[in-house]
Amino acid sequence: MPDRPTASLRATKLSLALTALILAALQNPALSADWGYDDMDGHATGPGGAIPTKIDKGPKSGKTAKAGRPTTVSRGAAETEGLKNDAKLASPAKNPAEPDETSLRQEEAQKPPSPAEIAARKKVENLKNWMEIYALAASSATEDDRNQVLDLATLTPDTRKKLEKITFEKLDQNVAQYTAVTPVWQSMRKKISEDIDYKESYRLLFRSLLRHALSRLEPTAPEAEAIQEVLGPARIAEIGPPVLTEDAINAYSDMTVFLYQKRHPDHTVEGDDNRQLFAEVIRQKYNDAPNPAAKKAMCNFDVTWASFRCRYLDAPPAEREKLIATIDGSAADKTSPAKNQTPARPNISLTSPKLLKIFALGPWAEDSKTSPLAVKMSQMSEPTK
Repeated sequence: MPDRPTASLRATKLSLALTALILAALQNPALSADWGYDDMDGHATGPGGAIPTKIDKGPKSGKTAKAGRPTTVSRGAAETEGLKNDAKLASPAKNPAEPDETSLRQEEAQKPPSPAEIAARKKVENLKNWMEIYALAASSATEDDRNQVLDLATLTPDTRKKLEKITFEKLDQNVAQYTAVTPVWQSMRKKISEDIDYKESYRLLFRSLLRHALSRLEPTAPEAEAIQEVLGPARIAEIGPPVLTEDAINAYSDMTVFLYQKRHPDHTVEGDDNRQLFAEVIRQKYNDAPNPAAKKAMCNFDVTWASFRCRYLDAPPAEREKLIATIDGSAADKTSPAKNQTPARPNISLTSPKLLKIFALGPWAEDSKTSPLAVKMSQMSEPTK
């Protein structure tokens, strides 16, 4: 059995050896992992308990460290900072002169559009304007649906699709009667949305123009079918030829009611019975017309009356009186220089520069084999008496 001093001496030597190993590991932290030391929560752990690790990183950015006092930072934090620095070094340095993505987008937006872009925008705008005109023609005669017109809600989805396809093809072919619509339509669009009388007058005008455009189209043509869907079923009063429509008869009735109210402000002849009587008179006048040209003038009176309504709304008060005298024919009694001489007529036309531009647009003016509708309308016949 060994004596006690010898066992005590051995324990002392072992303790000294372990202490030497710990001190050696602390002097060389890079080798601590070889001895079972791991970084946990900013402390070196292992035999002998947790021992803080101190690394002097110098003064912090923006602050001055006290002289002679090293800043205590864990080894884990130091390694994390090192990884961040490595990532910065690995990322390519941004050239200050190189514009960022936002600047490039702003620069692109400020560039003037190319001719192709301008042409594409005009095509889209023209298409939108034509669709609003078709929507106006398809709108109600009795309800205030102006907002629905601008939303194209008065067109069925199927009709709208057909019209968009046909119109886009015309615009794509640069047909002049379709590409010139924007300045004409925009000049009246605001008034139509603000004034119900404007809306109704131009609704009648475009419906009458579309109706007469059908006369040059084959009934089975896609364009004719789409226009017929906008107008609805044709209402024929006299088979002709030429065909006298209910719309032409209604135009005569509307004119009669309008002129009577102007002559007699306190009275009206509006009413179903009176309108039926007017219709019978017009049918008889049509059947008694001396020649086909007179009949055709009666058949076209829906265009004449709608044009008058639009012209009247745009005219100043002094011109309105002359317009009434022109369509009424009563100017003869007021301007005749002598009983036996031909009565003088007011020097005013039922058309206007704006109306002539409208007559030169769209499917009603597209047929170049016949004289333009603008010329026909500038020679409008007087209403039948």
